[in-house]
Amino acid sequence: MTKRILIAIPVLAVLLLGLGYVFNHFGGGGSGSTSADSSSADSNSRVVIEPSGPEPASGAAKAVSPEGLTSRQDAAGGGEPAAADSKELARGSTAFEAQVISTGTITVRGKDVGGMRYELGKLLAGWKGNIASEQTQSDSRGRLRSSQVTVRVPSDRFDEAMTAIGRLGKQVHAERGSEDVTTQVLDVEARIRAQEKSLRRMEALLARANRIGEIVSIEAEVSRRQADLDSLKSQQAWLTDQTSMSTISIFFERSATAAPEPEPKHNAFMTGLIDGWTGLVALLGVLARALGWLLPFLIVLVPLGLVLRWAYRRWGQPRPVTPVVPDAPAAP
Repeated sequence: MTKRILIAIPVLAVLLLGLGYVFNHFGGGGSGSTSADSSSADSNSRVVIEPSGPEPASGAAKAVSPEGLTSRQDAAGGGEPAAADSKELARGSTAFEAQVISTGTITVRGKDVGGMRYELGKLLAGWKGNIASEQTQSDSRGRLRSSQVTVRVPSDRFDEAMTAIGRLGKQVHAERGSEDVTTQVLDVEARIRAQEKSLRRMEALLARANRIGEIVSIEAEVSRRQADLDSLKSQQAWLTDQTSMSTISIFFERSATAAPEPEPKHNAFMTGLIDGWTGLVALLGVLARALGWLLPFLIVLVPLGLVLRWAYRRWGQPRPVTPVVPDAPAAP
């Protein structure tokens, strides 16, 4: 009997341990997961606005950290996870057209710079392009000697524009360049979407804030994020302009072998009259130049001469000497 009791005690202990393990594994674990799920559901259904840091003194407004609020909201499921933005970007990038900034430089020579410039204007009207800047130089007769023009044309007409401009005269130099900014465009768009979502979350928090400290802190964070969003949109606008319109720098030069325009022919009388008038103008120019050269000296010397003349008249002339007449001898 004693042996049976000694054998039954270990067996009973093993059975009790097994029942306890099964109960804890299936019963306790299930209840724990249920409570965790319920707490997660509660946290998803509301956003807790609590101050970060130590508790302030009683009666004082509690300070709120905007970063802490957004992290609590993201953890509670208030905003979409960042992975969703990445997946959305990846789906959109498969069919996204490459974004390229194209630039070109071309030098063209011809006998008539003004004519080439006029033909360029007609080409731009057909391409719906525009002139960004222009610098011209003329000779003594008012004819265009050279012209530097910077134009903007649609990117899909860039190659056509370079070829057509080179045919306006003799193409001396041409250079093309391109920069692929597809990654930069996608990055800016993704950051804009993320910033807009973040800004909406902060505005929702601001609408539910009920303490002065919370309102001031969240408003400052909203202003900062709005400024960042405006900066990103400016970058996006610049990239859109650069990728939609290409820039071409054009240099028009007059050929060195261009024949000068013939001078008009006159009869003998008109030729003599023109030569005489030219000589008179030249003589008057020489006299005017000589007078201008002497004028500073006259301004100084004339007053000085007048002063010297007055001084000479006052002190420089010898005084008249009265002759001494001897007394006449007395009569006897």
